[in-house]
Amino acid sequence: TVLCDVNAKDITFSTTDLAWSTTAQDVPLFFSLGQNFPNPFNPSTTLTYKLDKPARVKLVIYDVIGREITTLVSQYQFQGQYNVKWESVDEQGQKVPSGMYIARLQVENESATKKMLLTK
Repeated sequence: TVLCDVNAKDITFSTTDLAWSTTAQDVPLFFSLGQNFPNPFNPSTTLTYKLDKPARVKLVIYDVIGREITTLVSQYQFQGQYNVKWESVDEQGQKVPSGMYIARLQVENESATKKMLLTK
C-alpha cells in the first residue's frame, strides 16, 4: 500500500509487501567468485567460489583471446564454499605458457570472471 499526500511531501509504505536494501552487503547473492590465490602464480593457483543455493555450475579457464583452455568444474553443486586448484595445464594435460588467463564461473544464467596471471 502506498499513500501520498497531494503535495507529495509524505509517502507511506506498507512494509509487509516491501523489501528494501540500502547497502550491497544486504543484497542476497546467488553466488560469488573470489580472486584466485596466489596471483600472480606459478605453477598452480586456487579459485574459491560460494553458492548461496544449489545450482548447475561451470568453471572454465580461457586465454586472453577467448580460447577455452580447460573446464575445471561442470556439475550440479549444493550450497556452500568450494575451492578448485588449477595446475596451469590445458584439457590435454599440457602446460600452458605464461600470460593472462580468465576464470569464468557460470551459475545457471549468471556469470562472473577474474583475471589471473601465470608467470614462469
